[in-house]
Amino acid sequence: MKYKKSVKSGVVAVLLVLAVCVVQGCAVKFGQDFNPQAFQDWVKPGQTTRAEVSEYLGAPSSKGMIVEHDGTKLKRYIYYYGKGKLSKMESAKFKMLEVRFDMSNLVHSFNWSAAD
Repeated sequence: MKYKKSVKSGVVAVLLVLAVCVVQGCAVKFGQDFNPQAFQDWVKPGQTTRAEVSEYLGAPSSKGMIVEHDGTKLKRYIYYYGKGKLSKMESAKFKMLEVRFDMSNLVHSFNWSAAD
């Protein structure tokens, strides 16, 4: 019973903080910032390793696998970063980088997009 009360109080507190942030325009950030153009200039598909990418960019935001129509398997790292004000999300900035590695852990390909 005590646990339910504390959870309910916690939820109410979080909702109040969010409401204040929306009204006052609190800034939010998520992900790890990176420069996609600098990455594009640095990386060499077929030569750059997965370990080098991790050293250059840090740990990815998420990892996954791609299986192409011909059965080719690629490891997938995704990096993203976003920032903006809750009251003005139309002016928020977001960027994403997807790096695909072959099974020998070399960069196969990548793509990025950014709105900043």
